[in-house]
Amino acid sequence: SDISEEGILIVQQKSKARLTVAMTPEIAGVIARAKTLRNVPCQWLLHPNGKATAYAYSSIKSAYQRAVSASGVTDATLHDLRAKSLTDLKKAGGDPQKLAGHRLESTTLRYLRGIESPLVSGPSLRSS
Repeated sequence: SDISEEGILIVQQKSKARLTVAMTPEIAGVIARAKTLRNVPCQWLLHPNGKATAYAYSSIKSAYQRAVSASGVTDATLHDLRAKSLTDLKKAGGDPQKLAGHRLESTTLRYLRGIESPLVSGPSLRSS
């Protein structure tokens, strides 16, 4: 029920902020492919095998940690995925604060990686 032609409704866990991520051909394609992976017996697109419930955050975090460990990477967290998506959006000219659902810009800025600071001209020291 959270997926529509308009996009995907997201309710932020902490702030309860609601936003809709616009549907794109790429997202629609991923959803279509996911639906062919197995018969989805419930409302959840992604769910544990044989269960009609959504994945718990702890299950996703555990699976991610296992994948990180298997890859040999030593310092990756789920927040790195969030930082990557917010940074890419900022670089593309989008509004990462809206996507993140943060009330304060300073919170969003903690996630942005490798964003170059703008080059500005300083004051002239010449007397007029």
